[in-house]
Amino acid sequence: MSDIFVASVINQKVVNQSAQQVLVLIAAQILAVIEAQFGFATNEDNDDIYA
Repeated sequence: MSDIFVASVINQKVVNQSAQQVLVLIAAQILAVIEAQFGFATNEDNDDIYA
């Protein structure tokens, strides 16, 4: 019985870890979208090219 319990605990950890990674990826994508949409209004890095 203890073997089954240990296996379920290990399985739970794996699920939690992968779910956490998915959430981190989603958060990173949302931040990238927000930065792409609103970054131009705040970041003034003018790449002036004088030919």
